[in-house]
Amino acid sequence: MTFPQLYIIIGIASAVVSGVAVWKWQANKYDVIITRMEKTYVEERNKQISEIAKANEKAIKSERENTQRVSEIESKYLSANEKLRGAQDSINKLRAKYDGLYVKSASCSSNSDVAATASSDPSASIPNATSGVCKLSGEFTESLVATYRDADEMKSRLNACKSYAEDIVRFRKEHNEGN
Repeated sequence: MTFPQLYIIIGIASAVVSGVAVWKWQANKYDVIITRMEKTYVEERNKQISEIAKANEKAIKSERENTQRVSEIESKYLSANEKLRGAQDSINKLRAKYDGLYVKSASCSSNSDVAATASSDPSASIPNATSGVCKLSGEFTESLVATYRDADEMKSRLNACKSYAEDIVRFRKEHNEGN
């Protein structure tokens, strides 16, 4: 082997060794960058998973609270309806007992005056029914009772709707919605 060939072989060998060294150094550099990126990705992913879990917990808590609120409102509504039914039953019993509805008045028509003064008149047992007690007609009595019943039912429904609306407003304020 000649001297110039030896220089060429040494040059090629040193180029190969330096190329391998540079390649290893560059690969290590990329490995470090990739490792940092993976670490950042994992941290960011864990952070997002944590935020999603917190949001789910908050949503579940809100859903439970809202379900409880709706249950409370519905139970109040059902309780009010029970009271309403009790009052309507009392009215029906009194109507049956006194054979209709009576109103205290300064004057009554001649038919009512005769009925009001008769001893067999149920109005005689009504307290403070000394004079001017008139029996309402059957048609007017039915209309009045139906109107009273409808008004009480509407009041009960409106109270339930009001409670729902108040809870919705409270929920929106708690969760900063609607701004």
